[in-house]
Amino acid sequence: PTIRAELFREGFEDYEYLVLANGGARPTVAAATAVDSTVDSAASSLTSFTRSADALMTLRRELGRYIEGSRDTLPVLELDSDIRPRDTYRISFQDPDGLPTADPLVIDDATWLKIGWLPYDEALGYGWYGENVGNAGIALYGYDDVGGYSEAQRSFLYDDYGRESLFEFTIPSGTYQVTLTVGRPGRAYASDPHNATVEGVVFVDDEPTTDAEPVLERSFPVTVTDGSLSLEVGGRSASTGDFAYTFLSSMIIEPLD
Repeated sequence: PTIRAELFREGFEDYEYLVLANGGARPTVAAATAVDSTVDSAASSLTSFTRSADALMTLRRELGRYIEGSRDTLPVLELDSDIRPRDTYRISFQDPDGLPTADPLVIDDATWLKIGWLPYDEALGYGWYGENVGNAGIALYGYDDVGGYSEAQRSFLYDDYGRESLFEFTIPSGTYQVTLTVGRPGRAYASDPHNATVEGVVFVDDEPTTDAEPVLERSFPVTVTDGSLSLEVGGRSASTGDFAYTFLSSMIIEPLD
């Protein structure tokens, strides 16, 4: 057997496990099922899924215990979130060696993390996954010196090919108010709709920026169940059919009671 065939077999077995955990009922498109929480904790989309083999194996084992009756509740995948406490975090997506150069970056008496196109680093508990992550000729940065915007909004990163990328930020599970800023203050992109989703919550849905509103700021509550907050940006536009720029500026994560 090939590695590919082995992975296919594991996928089939996982599917049958989930059917058994769902009382033998197979899923129906767009219909909620009892095991949705288990599935979503491991893979919420085609790009947002756990890369931890140990965490997946633990989830399989606990799912087996639920099926045999030795545990009463459906399991969810949990990553080690001891890297940082449940707290407020402000992230400036920028070139760590570029503008703004202040280190630490302090805006209105609040300190911001300066995070660029770093591939996911397990020790740091954050970073990117994506087709062009690590390619400095495509995974680019920018800074627009425009008045009326904070330093966190003036700097941004983007995939020059418009491909979808996934940012993971390890954080204790719970509910958070997330504020996300996309766009660039120095230029509108009417033909390049922006896309951004956090933990399955759509913040920007195929939306272009305009001269009147070159920067879009959105805030929604999101729930983290697996110890890592997942942010998906970019990808193919549903309205144009082409890959489109999404300029990502900043993200604020605040715990909710």
